[in-house]
Amino acid sequence: AYTINRRMLGESSMHTALSANNFANSLAASGRHDEAQPLHAQAVAGLEKILGATHSHVGIARHNQARTWLALGRLD
Repeated sequence: AYTINRRMLGESSMHTALSANNFANSLAASGRHDEAQPLHAQAVAGLEKILGATHSHVGIARHNQARTWLALGRLD
């Protein structure tokens, strides 16, 4: 879904950002944290730009990103 949304809707679409977050979560759940991290960053940046920093979707994406950082041992 992420690849299709990115191709059809572009990088600035909320659906693309949400798909990036979902795909990153799937990667992280299967232990592929290094691959998930860039997608989490893309999701946070896209959702922040579209919805604003205080929107709940942004908070959820940030939480998911933090869980991946924790799994990678990035505690700073």
